[in-house]
Amino acid sequence: MQTMIDESERSQLAEIAFVLTDRSKPTLVLISVGSYRKRDELRAELDLLLPDNPTALLDVSGHPITSLFRAIRNKAPSEVLTSRPGQYLLHIYGIEDSLLISHEGKLAASSLLEEMNLERENLFHEFPCCLILWTTRHFTNKLRSAAPDLWDWITYYYHLPDGHGDVVADEIPQSVAAPDGVTDERKNRIAELEKRLQGLSLDISAPERVIRTKLSLHKALGAEYLAGFRYDDAIRCLTAAMSLLGQTNHAKLDEAEIFFLLGTTHLSARHFSDAMTAYNESLDIQQQHGDSQNIGSTLHQIGRVYEEQRQWPQALESYRLALEWKEKSGQQHELGGTWHQIGIVYAEQRQWSQALESYQQALEWNEKSGQQHQLGGTWHQIGRVYEEQDCFSDAMESYLKALALCVEQEMTEVAKIVLNSLRRIFTCLSPDERERLMERLPEELCRLLAEE
Repeated sequence: MQTMIDESERSQLAEIAFVLTDRSKPTLVLISVGSYRKRDELRAELDLLLPDNPTALLDVSGHPITSLFRAIRNKAPSEVLTSRPGQYLLHIYGIEDSLLISHEGKLAASSLLEEMNLERENLFHEFPCCLILWTTRHFTNKLRSAAPDLWDWITYYYHLPDGHGDVVADEIPQSVAAPDGVTDERKNRIAELEKRLQGLSLDISAPERVIRTKLSLHKALGAEYLAGFRYDDAIRCLTAAMSLLGQTNHAKLDEAEIFFLLGTTHLSARHFSDAMTAYNESLDIQQQHGDSQNIGSTLHQIGRVYEEQRQWPQALESYRLALEWKEKSGQQHELGGTWHQIGIVYAEQRQWSQALESYQQALEWNEKSGQQHQLGGTWHQIGRVYEEQDCFSDAMESYLKALALCVEQEMTEVAKIVLNSLRRIFTCLSPDERERLMERLPEELCRLLAEE
């Protein structure tokens, strides 16, 4: 990748490399940059200039710390902390995120700078590695005034602004609705958000604006990564967003929303314990603040966690509580989805009559509330219930209804699943039923069935 490093920056990097070459004693280098993009470019170039020095990264972005010394001691890789003096370079990112904390609903300065002033001797002498602290101009100005004793110890300080840094924007463009999955639209959206995060201008005197913008970007990225099935990336971004939220004046329901997204990500990744913890955190906040519009959805998701673990009684109880809340709060359009899941729970236990009753409730509510896109999936599940009982004629009729609805709604992937179900029962049908089935299907689908 072509960098945008100018001659002045190259000169300063050469000086930093000279300082760090063949050191027998560790030191601390402080570098303020104008953007995360510039930081990453400069670090990559510096690593090229120091090929004999192994490097490691300690990134505390979005994770508030009150002691840099303790953060290094507890989180740096063990091979760095046990290396020979001057061998390793430990790059530290994100310390500027710890300047502010939210205390009793108000923003306040953290104790980080005062702690750094007190632990200056430990920072310079307790670790065998050379510390390279990448931060912002605002942080270094605060450090100079709040930690004067430490500042006197710092010999190597460099400021490398980014003339191409983006202006901080409080509003992040909303995602355009797109189906879940790895789509070109989602790839472009993620690339745009990551670019904005990397290009975020840090040369401003209002760090809370930077924090809010980073929070919005991390939250938006988390949602996109979740929809694109990149669960580890989603968890990373949503966890960072939650940490950044603690450094802003915010409504508690903002926390509930991020906990809900985290729960959904952990559930999708089958991290059931983490999912349950996140959903319960979200539910507690929603209940404390009377968020009746979202309590039902969270109870529904808790039911999903129980269902995935085959804990049927707990799943049914959560789904029934979700139904009560959704009816109470006038969310009729969500009732069908919960009834559908109740049907699945009964079907998994081979309680066929209860399953069919629940699926029928799902159909009725989804038809009443105009949730046409959910009807095909429910008819497919009804077909599965009949198939499991060897009622192949009824199964065929249900699958055909499901297929027609999926084609009408352009739900291609679900239509393929339904077609596979039809293929599965094809040889179990009577000759007359097979003939009727072939008459009711388009020619290309008939050929696929005949291949079975």
